Amino acid sequence: MGLAMGLAMGLAMGLAMGLAMGLAMGLAMVLAMGLAMGLAMGLAMGLAMRLAMRLAMRLAMRLAMRLAMRLAMRLAMRLAMRLAMGLAMGLAMGLAMGLAIGLAMELASFKGKDCILLLPKLHWRNEEYKASPTNSGFGAQVHIRT
Repeated sequence: MGLAMGLAMGLAMGLAMGLAMGLAMGLAMVLAMGLAMGLAMGLAMGLAMRLAMRLAMRLAMRLAMRLAMRLAMRLAMRLAMRLAMGLAMGLAMGLAMGLAIGLAMELASFKGKDCILLLPKLHWRNEEYKASPTNSGFGAQVHIRT
């Protein structure tokens, strides 16, 4: 039960952490790149309007559109990469933490007993535990041999 809880907690924590990290990194980059792009395009367009005629404006518009498209593509790729990396890192970290917590909880539930864990033939080393109804919720069924 501890392992199942640990896995569930790990998945939930991993998804939450991954989404949060990915969104935070992506939004910060989108804001920074949007501001830089807006300033650069504003300056370029202002200079072109003052210095040149309609032809210069058309060229500037074409160049600005190409530049904006390239920047937007790069930005989208980076955002997707950051989001994916954040999700993967958060999921991996959450799963590892959840597994560790679940394993620790599972081990802690055996703290008073001298039990051989993680073996296919689970049995108690001290035979007096076998028939004692107080050693766990299973009563005398604790003694399991396959």
